[in-house]
Amino acid sequence: MTCTRAAAAQTASLSCTETATPTVAGSPFTRTWGLTCPAAGVAAVAPTLGALAATTLATGVSPAATGSVAVPVATAGTAVANVAIACTIPAGANAFAVTSGTPQTFTAPATVPGTATVGLSCNRTAAIATATLSCTQTATPAGAALPALTSVVTCPALAVVATAVTATTPASGSTTTLTAQAFGGGTSTQVLTFGSTGAGTMNCAITPASPGYSVAPAVVTFPAAGGAATTTVTFTGTTSGTFTGIAVCTPVAPATGGPFTYNFTTTVAGAPPAPQVQVPALGNISLMLLIAGFLGLGVVLVNRRQA
Repeated sequence: MTCTRAAAAQTASLSCTETATPTVAGSPFTRTWGLTCPAAGVAAVAPTLGALAATTLATGVSPAATGSVAVPVATAGTAVANVAIACTIPAGANAFAVTSGTPQTFTAPATVPGTATVGLSCNRTAAIATATLSCTQTATPAGAALPALTSVVTCPALAVVATAVTATTPASGSTTTLTAQAFGGGTSTQVLTFGSTGAGTMNCAITPASPGYSVAPAVVTFPAAGGAATTTVTFTGTTSGTFTGIAVCTPVAPATGGPFTYNFTTTVAGAPPAPQVQVPALGNISLMLLIAGFLGLGVVLVNRRQA
């Protein structure tokens, strides 16, 4: 006997009629047997990993990159098993992550074959980075073991965008007179304001070194989204006269622009005050001796007058 197996076990009854010749009482006789056609074995469902979709870099200053991998769920013969796909990826320094599409179950035969779209993301750094995406396949009911599938995911390098630095106040090359000072060590300041189109740094220094002049901070940092940054030139005078200084600010690569140069002049007027004579303070003993001396002198003068 034969049967064609299906996804589930099938049952039937076998009936046989027995006829006696010459005829006997009860003939013909009928006998019955129960039959079972076993379920077909689970057909292996063998999905194959598609090529990694190109990552799409986020706009603006965000370091994130996103993309997806298509995981085709193909069949080997007639699919009679459900297949679940689950994918993972090591985070690593670039924070790789699976963002969508896993785990996902494909039900046979309705959604097999099919495609699982696995969303991915990473944080870009200065260098290209890679990680291995691993997807496991589990058939239900269980049949032949299905292999894990892997694919190399690439996180592109963070593009370096040059920052354009422009001086605003005062203009580069200008000569600025700091507030005149009176003699005695006063200070006067001038704020330098710069604009930029993105993140970056710039070094500022007084060159050549001029007595009394300084600049702080020496490293000007521009915000990531672009904007203004400042540094302050300070003059501290301790002697009278006219003093000059040059501030030079140079962007650090990949920032561009400059160098920006500023000329400063400061006059310290006046003369040092005349020295004052200080009378030493008398202690208690010295004061008593002085009083005693005055008293003694008085007695002498009285005695002389009486004489």
